Amino acid sequence: MLRSYLLVFLVITLACSNLFAEDYLIRIETIGFRDKQVSRKQPVPKTLESIEVVARVNQSFHATSTFGDQKISISGKLEQETNGDFCIRINFSSIEESQIVIPGLDGQKLPISSSGVKTKTRFKLNTPTSLGGINSTSTEGGKETSTSTQSILTVVKYAPEDD
Repeated sequence: MLRSYLLVFLVITLACSNLFAEDYLIRIETIGFRDKQVSRKQPVPKTLESIEVVARVNQSFHATSTFGDQKISISGKLEQETNGDFCIRINFSSIEESQIVIPGLDGQKLPISSSGVKTKTRFKLNTPTSLGGINSTSTEGGKETSTSTQSILTVVKYAPEDD
């Protein structure tokens, strides 16, 4: 009989903890420009890619999106410390398959361009936090191109819109 009461208590406790848990919207945006020809006029940064996922504290999350030849994914765990501060363990990656086919020893391969961030960082709700970036220039065929990107993390309390 005692086991039955303990089991009922455990089920109710777990159900209530999930019922009252707060959801958070995690968004990563990559802003900047890629492979722009170098000139006197600096290219205007824009949002290159963005991914969002809804998560709860102390639970793992994962999301993947595919847009044509580009695939972006985000995974990790949102944590709240005893003092109320937030931190996040995050793995963010962006992979783009090239349409250029290069013959190799084992047949034809599609070259892949990829970038990503794997880190643990503290953040404040509703405040954009930089996860890092890339600044590079390259020269090919006498033309110099420039790439400048930055990954920005923003976490807000999730409030679904009513239809």
